[in-house]
Amino acid sequence: GDLADCWALADVAIGHGSTALVEAEINGLHVESSDPLHVVHKAKENREQWLQDLSWAQWNYKQIIKGEFWNHLC
Repeated sequence: GDLADCWALADVAIGHGSTALVEAEINGLHVESSDPLHVVHKAKENREQWLQDLSWAQWNYKQIIKGEFWNHLC
């Protein structure tokens, strides 16, 4: 099935270093990562700041210049 369908079915996401854990956190699931350096750990400190920092870290300047971020936003 579609990963987006999982957000409505699940309460918890468990993994290691997957980017799906970031999506799970954004979609309100309780997230557990076995990777101590995974970015989702910072969401527990200050969610609003985490979301802001995450938005700035999504694309590098070359991707922005090429417009690659538009597909994600649309």
